[in-house]
Parts: sequence; structure tokens; C-alpha cells
Amino acid sequence: MTLDAVTISRTVDQVLDRRIALPEREWVDTTVFLLRGHLELLVREYPGAIDTPAVRQLHRDAYKLLELGRGFDADTPSLHLFELMLALATTTRAFLALHQQNPA
Repeated sequence: MTLDAVTISRTVDQVLDRRIALPEREWVDTTVFLLRGHLELLVREYPGAIDTPAVRQLHRDAYKLLELGRGFDADTPSLHLFELMLALATTTRAFLALHQQNPA
């Protein structure tokens, strides 16, 4: 499977742009869905080379965020979902950099 690094980077960059106000809930919902998919793909594509503490921690963070995201729904407060989105974007960016530096 080939990763689309440009699409993943674009999604992450959109999330991590500084904002004064919370974005529309619909955009956050859609973006969380996209980021979860990107992160799941990156974790599957880069399952090995977890021989350093930093990479092991990155894997743990990814799995925690992916699990946490499964429990969010329409009743989740917007700020909580926004914070999840930021954490997913940051972790996805780190995984993408790892994958680009050391393709599996």
C-alpha cells in the first residue's frame, strides 16, 4: 500500500494552523475521522523499528488516541473533540515524519 503523504500532511497542517475560535463542529467531526484513518494507516505501515523509547512512546500515544476517538460521538463537547483533533494531528505528523525518514 502506498501512503499519500501530501494528503496526510495537508490534513495535519489544516488542523495545526492557529485559530482564535473553535472551528465548526461538522469540520472537526470530519477531520477527526480523517486523522484517525491517516494515523491507523501510518501505524499499520510502520509497525516495526520500535527499538527506541521515543518510537515506542509514539506507538503507545497513537493507540491511546485511536481508542479514545472510538468513544466520542455527537454528544461529546466540542472542546473535547477539538483537543482530540489536535492530539491526533500532532501524533499523525510525528508518525508521518518517522515513516518518511525510515520507510518500512
